[in-house]
Amino acid sequence: MEMIKVEYFSDSSAVPHLHLENEDSYSVTDDLFIVADGVGSYEGSKDASRYAVNYLSKMAKEIQSKEQLVEEIIKLSEEIKSIGIISGRPLMSTTISVLKISTEKYITANVGDSPIVLLRSGKLYKLYIDDSERSSTGNRFALEQAFGWNHVIVHSFEGKLEKGDLFIICTDGVSDNLSDEYDLYSILRELDAQTIVRLALNKGIKPDDATIIKVYVTMA
Repeated sequence: MEMIKVEYFSDSSAVPHLHLENEDSYSVTDDLFIVADGVGSYEGSKDASRYAVNYLSKMAKEIQSKEQLVEEIIKLSEEIKSIGIISGRPLMSTTISVLKISTEKYITANVGDSPIVLLRSGKLYKLYIDDSERSSTGNRFALEQAFGWNHVIVHSFEGKLEKGDLFIICTDGVSDNLSDEYDLYSILRELDAQTIVRLALNKGIKPDDATIIKVYVTMA
């Protein structure tokens, strides 16, 4: 799609006790952008994130409305749950965050805690609901729902595109490690995807996989 420009990057912390493989998955097509973060404490979650991303990316051309996107995500979550039960991995699960861009509008959908944000005219807008529980100090410590669990609720937003919009889709390996940055808006807008991921991992606040997709709207 000529009206957008895309950057993306994914990597893992070099920490011995962390899982050996990156459990994040992502997909970039002409108009559909997906990030999934396998819930690392459960067996099969890497497979869940990859399955979810592969399935939805193949549906890119068919998904044309918010209702369609939500319906496909609910259907896919049930399918992943069935796969987990059949394969003896009943808790395999992942977060999922999706951005769909059309000529005039955007649609987002998420389950879990992988952020989708819009940077527009100096302001940062959240286009997702964080499905994690927080302690009294504000630190996240547990997911309330994830993709592949029972009866997931899909959070969805839509709106009109404007020239200069920048959408960020990332995993919590990026967002948690950069949450204390004073000028997060400038970091997300001015640094390239690889530099943002390296900065997040070097902070070392939360050793994790880190993935980011940046989608610039160059005309609308």
